[in-house]
Amino acid sequence: DDGCGDEGDDEDDDEGKSKKVDMYTKRKYQVLWGCTASSRAILNITSVYFTTASNIAIINNLTPLFSPFIERLFLGTRLNRYVVPAIVGTTIGCMMVSVGESDYAEWANFTLSSSTTSTPTTATKRDLIGVGVQFVSMIFSNLARIMMKKSDGYLSKNELIQTQNLVTITVAPLVGYLWGGWGSFGQGLSAIFESGGTAAAFLALSFGVFTFAAYMQAGVVRELGPTVYSSFSSIRLVIAVVFSAILLGEVITSYLVVCGVAIVLTVLTGYLCAIRMENRK
Repeated sequence: DDGCGDEGDDEDDDEGKSKKVDMYTKRKYQVLWGCTASSRAILNITSVYFTTASNIAIINNLTPLFSPFIERLFLGTRLNRYVVPAIVGTTIGCMMVSVGESDYAEWANFTLSSSTTSTPTTATKRDLIGVGVQFVSMIFSNLARIMMKKSDGYLSKNELIQTQNLVTITVAPLVGYLWGGWGSFGQGLSAIFESGGTAAAFLALSFGVFTFAAYMQAGVVRELGPTVYSSFSSIRLVIAVVFSAILLGEVITSYLVVCGVAIVLTVLTGYLCAIRMENRK
């Protein structure tokens, strides 16, 4: 009887150890996910302070190119033969759209109008700093998607969003204080609620993008994998161009934008058709 009792105690101890290991792993993923996600967001915003939006968009479009190598390094995933060509093709298309919407397109006479008024912008030290910060942010963006995938089974999608929000609201005020003191942080808060339209946009961004869209993104990344997800992320740029023209009246003025959108749509269509044909075999 004593032996049976000891055996039962051993089983309880093993179960307790297993629970402790699982809880330790869960907390580890929470910390890693919170650090990567908040670092990516803070660095992305910081880069805006140093350089132009067009430079940020160009660097950000390189994200899918690094995704296969980072996923292979951390997850050991073997990708199908169509993913890398699709990523290269969509990246080229996105780069064309980004350059086409910048001043460089008008200077190089890639515009739909005959007039050319702008001159090429010389890169300054601030631009180089901004591009460097955005490049690091892009790496953290890939690492965040890796953490989404690796934490599957330990953190639910709801826990991912809660952890990210908790870390962000903890770290962001400290970064704001170090950057410009509490005065600049308070001015930012007051500017958000100075008008109904600004407050509505802030709430829509908070709940629509940072909550609902982030929740859906986590599910898609876990289902498809970081690299396959990245290959389709270029469609966001196409949607932004189309809806900017429809809702905001921002007319497309560059051949590069038209060609870039066409390349992205063609490559993604070909990629989906190739995958479908391969699955039928």
